[in-house]
Amino acid sequence: MESNCKLSQEDPSPMVDKSKYRHLVGSLIFLCNTRLDIFFAVGVVSRFSNKSKKTHWKATLRVLKYIVDNLNYGIFYKSTIDELSGYCDSD
Repeated sequence: MESNCKLSQEDPSPMVDKSKYRHLVGSLIFLCNTRLDIFFAVGVVSRFSNKSKKTHWKATLRVLKYIVDNLNYGIFYKSTIDELSGYCDSD
C-alpha cells in the first residue's frame, strides 16, 4: 500500500461492480496463505466490499501489480515432502 493512501467509505468516486471487486479481494485473501507480505494491504481493501469505489479498485489493482512484480516472494512448498511441521510462538 502507498503510505499516503487514504481509503474511506464516503469517497466521492463512482461505484464499481461489487461482484468483480469481491471476487478479486477473495482471491487475494486466498493468496495471503503463502504471501504474508500482502496481508496488511489485502486487509485494508477487504473492508470496502459492500461499498467499493473506483479508488478502492485502483488500490486493489496496485496490490496485484506488486504481486506480479515480486513473483519470487512467498512461501513455497516442495511436493516431495511427506510431512510439514512448523513452530509458532503465540507470545
